[in-house]
Amino acid sequence: MKKLDNSFNKFKTESGVSQIFIIIIVALITAGLAGAGVWYWQQQEIKKIEDSYKTTGVSKPKTTPSPSPTTTTPNKTTGWKTYKNKRYGYSIKYPIEWLYAEEGQDRVGFAPTEEKLHKPGSDISSPISVIIFTNSETIQNWKEDTDYYDFQHTVTTLGGLEAFRRSGTNKENTKFPNWKWISVGAEKNGVLYIVAIYGLDSNPYQDIFDQMLSTFKFTD
Repeated sequence: MKKLDNSFNKFKTESGVSQIFIIIIVALITAGLAGAGVWYWQQQEIKKIEDSYKTTGVSKPKTTPSPSPTTTTPNKTTGWKTYKNKRYGYSIKYPIEWLYAEEGQDRVGFAPTEEKLHKPGSDISSPISVIIFTNSETIQNWKEDTDYYDFQHTVTTLGGLEAFRRSGTNKENTKFPNWKWISVGAEKNGVLYIVAIYGLDSNPYQDIFDQMLSTFKFTD
């Protein structure tokens, strides 16, 4: 009788374990089916949305990256005055506090003070000048003259035309010995237009010279 009871208890225990195992298996299957059902439902909803875009011709919404902020370099010549020469058809800007003086029909000088402007009969040369050559021989001499110390010659532009940028130092036997200078010249219709700066050893205006160059325009 005792042996029968032990066998019965063992059967109950094994039956209980089997029931728990079956319950776990059923729960896992149910969860799997539920997950599959959710996934299938999501796929169907996505398909419906895609089909609606196709039938209506509406493009899928796209996200576009925001453009990077751009920085602009301030124009240093804003507010400058403009010198216009109707005879030779050009204009050039110069600092608002500067002065200019026409040195005959073919030359105009620019300076920060009246004392630094060229005056007829004086040895003072304006710090920055615009010079006009109309004589073909003079133009050719300017192009070919290289008799300077540290002479350099490069191609650039002036008023949208090809120009030559020449620089050097005067020799001792010239009117202004040991003067450093830069001149930029462009030829148009047989006229040579030159923007020049002289006396760079004591002339602190090269930045202004370069800015003035950038504003030179032909008006005819």
